[in-house]
Amino acid sequence: MTEELTQTRNQIQSALEALRISVLGKNGEITTLLKSLGELPQEERREAGQAANQHRLCTNGRFIHKSRFRFIGRPHVETVYHNFDALNSPHNHPSRDETDTFYFNDSLLLRTHTSPMQVHAMESQNPR
Repeated sequence: MTEELTQTRNQIQSALEALRISVLGKNGEITTLLKSLGELPQEERREAGQAANQHRLCTNGRFIHKSRFRFIGRPHVETVYHNFDALNSPHNHPSRDETDTFYFNDSLLLRTHTSPMQVHAMESQNPR
């Protein structure tokens, strides 16, 4: 059973990596969109560039966090759960304010400290 689960996980991880490359890779859909920004009129470039970059960051964050697989070493995009909730940070704590934390949306943010990595480690390993 353990070997079958490992095989299944590896298949899922390979499929997710292929999807990530098709969307965010060198010739991926979002990368191609970002490259085509230069063709827009100058007055539209800034807004379109910011929107496309935001979309890229959120998409990358979803691949990193929603799937629980790591495609980069130490992610800078973190979930609110891992950054605050799992560490018992109160909902009214000043570090959760938008003036102290950069939020992408309601569930993703730029990691504010390294402690979320401990939560990920505890979730991915069985206690001995």
